[in-house]
Amino acid sequence: MLGATSDGRDPQYFRIGGSYTLRGYDSGEFRGTKLAMANVEFRFPLIEQLRLGWPLPLALQGVRGAIFFDVGGTWSDHDSFRPSESIDGVFQLRDLHASYGLSTSVNVGFSVLKWDLAWQTNLYTNLSKPRGSFSFGLDY
Repeated sequence: MLGATSDGRDPQYFRIGGSYTLRGYDSGEFRGTKLAMANVEFRFPLIEQLRLGWPLPLALQGVRGAIFFDVGGTWSDHDSFRPSESIDGVFQLRDLHASYGLSTSVNVGFSVLKWDLAWQTNLYTNLSKPRGSFSFGLDY
C-alpha cells in the first residue's frame, strides 16, 4: 500500500501508472497532489531449473511467476474525487483505476528482468485488451 499527499503554495505532483505502480497503464498516466494505491500479488516458483545440453549448454533457473491485482488513483480536488459509483445497480470504479494479470521474473545477477501481462478493469468489465510490458530493475 502507498499513500501520499502534498499541499501548500507549491505542492508536489505524484504520478502513477506503468510497470512499477499500476501495470497495464502508461507510465505516469495519472497525476495529482494526492495518491492512494495498493497491490496484492501471489508469487510462486515457475521454473526451478531447466538445463539444455544441445546445441549450447544453457541453464535457466529461479524463474518466478505471479498473479496480481493493482488499484490506485491520484487527485488534486477532494470534492470532485469519486473512487467508485453505481450505474444501474452495478458497482464499478470511477476515479480509481485497477488492473490484474500475470507476471514472470528472473534474477539476472545484479537485477531482475520482469514481464507483466495486465488487463485494465473497473471491477465490472475489462477496459482494455491485455497489455504486456518488460521492466528491468530491483525487486522487493
